[in-house]
Amino acid sequence: AGENYSLAADCQSDLRHFLLAECRRKKIRVRDAWRSWVDIGRHLMVHFDLRRPGNLQMKLAKVGLTFEGTPHRGLDDARNIGRLALALQERGVSLTVNDGLIKPRRPAVTKKEKRLRSREEETARRRQKKPVVVDW
Repeated sequence: AGENYSLAADCQSDLRHFLLAECRRKKIRVRDAWRSWVDIGRHLMVHFDLRRPGNLQMKLAKVGLTFEGTPHRGLDDARNIGRLALALQERGVSLTVNDGLIKPRRPAVTKKEKRLRSREEETARRRQKKPVVVDW
């Protein structure tokens, strides 16, 4: 309540594969506000009429910027996405929140959960194969 912000990402996978999955892994409640965001990459594609904008370094180059810091380091990526957003706004791009909610493609399942599920499935299969013996 009273929140007046939006997350920004240079592509959908940042949130789908990293933020939501990391929150789930760490058992952090995902706020509804985090399920919609400003897709900076999409705005760049529309503004420059691009089919594939490339990685963050290539996106920054489109607006005359270079990447600062270490690629794929969370804080450096976040700062550069912010710089990219400001550069787009300076070019007259109206940054709007995406029109859909993101949902993980499939639930994140740990290796331990996979092993447990496969054991349970195997046990269920064995039970189905055993003949029922009725002793009168």
